[in-house]
Amino acid sequence: MKMAVKKNIGLFVLAGGIWMFCLFAFPPLFKAVKNQEAIEFLAATLGTIFTIIITMILLNKQTEVEHSREKQQKVFEEKVDLYKLTVETIQSILADESISDGELNAVKFILIKVQMIAGDDVISSFERIDSKISEVYLASNASEIPIIGTEQKIEIMRRLQDFANCCRVELGLSDRKINPELDNKIFQTTQKVQEKSAERRAKFSMRAVPGLVDKIEAFCLEKLDLSMELSDEYYYPHLSMCVLDAVFSINANYNATKQVPIRYCDHFSLNKTRRISGDVYPATAEQESLANFIRNMTTGEIEGIAQNILKNQQRTSTKSGILKAAAVLQFAQVLQDFGVLFFQDISKTKIAESPDFEKRILSIKGQGSGISLRYFFMLAGDQTLVKPDRMVKRFLSGISGCSPENLSDAEIQQVLVEIAGRLRKEDGSPVSPRLLDHMIWQYQREKETV
Repeated sequence: MKMAVKKNIGLFVLAGGIWMFCLFAFPPLFKAVKNQEAIEFLAATLGTIFTIIITMILLNKQTEVEHSREKQQKVFEEKVDLYKLTVETIQSILADESISDGELNAVKFILIKVQMIAGDDVISSFERIDSKISEVYLASNASEIPIIGTEQKIEIMRRLQDFANCCRVELGLSDRKINPELDNKIFQTTQKVQEKSAERRAKFSMRAVPGLVDKIEAFCLEKLDLSMELSDEYYYPHLSMCVLDAVFSINANYNATKQVPIRYCDHFSLNKTRRISGDVYPATAEQESLANFIRNMTTGEIEGIAQNILKNQQRTSTKSGILKAAAVLQFAQVLQDFGVLFFQDISKTKIAESPDFEKRILSIKGQGSGISLRYFFMLAGDQTLVKPDRMVKRFLSGISGCSPENLSDAEIQQVLVEIAGRLRKEDGSPVSPRLLDHMIWQYQREKETV
């Protein structure tokens, strides 16, 4: 910008110099030249030079204006994308009414990005959202998942509404915020809906049942096989097998699901078990990289892969779903995009804490519930998660009396983590949430099979 200004000043000075020269030097010069043709040639030459300089100034100014317009358009688009990401991130946090470490970090980084391109009003507005979320997080017990209460949720939504208002003005969509009366009306409706929703959840949630955690613990001690170990699928030798299992297991008979990773390994002559059993990952040299898996899954049409190699043509939905084989490929491609090729890369890349990674996975058709993603992490070694699928929900519903539809994923995670912390295996070793989930799933499966 400064260079363009200096260049324009130089051209104006040159043009001014030529004008002064023409004003004072032309009359004597023309008198000195007697030949009329020479005078006309000289005048035409000087006029041409003057015109060229003026044209250069105008073109330079036009280029500057166009560059400024392009820059403003790019900044506008960046702002729109960032503000949309902000709303989506807060929406995700409020949806499960809890704050993970990854979500908190995402909010902090959004605040930094907002400071880069937003005006003071937008920055101040988002800082108020950040401070409220941080307040909830810091007030929680270190051993518990930070839960967002109804009043806190309503307050965050109120601040988010103000943030949207500030964005509206900054983006130039309006020269003022929404009419205060209309703004209050929108908020009051939101508040009533959230309070009613909280009332319904409180009525039907597990936490509404007195002594529930004790009751579930007692039931687990009586009914579950506490000597049980995790089954073979929790020790797959390749990350590709985890992806196949996680996606194909949703709304499917697990006996059929287990065959899919096996068929894939058989077709490409891969080992199906770890050389050394246990939680220690195989060396990367012993694993199939996801890059190789993606190449194998794209050797032909995905329909042919599903039919001839995986021998499973299930779709993510009977209505508008895609082949689960296609969802598996997209899942693997997202992992590769985030630098994950082997088991060891999961902790290195910290994808479990990345809202962008989660958003990409959940955008794949059939993966919106997040159950496949949770199960993938569990199969890949995360012992802190549970899979809140229909089996687990039916188990908890039978004990608590709550309808499975009213059991939130966050509530299931929190309750089972607490119960797992109380249980011990027969040899006195602790029970991880992942193992408790497996025990519950096996119990419920056998119960429903009888």
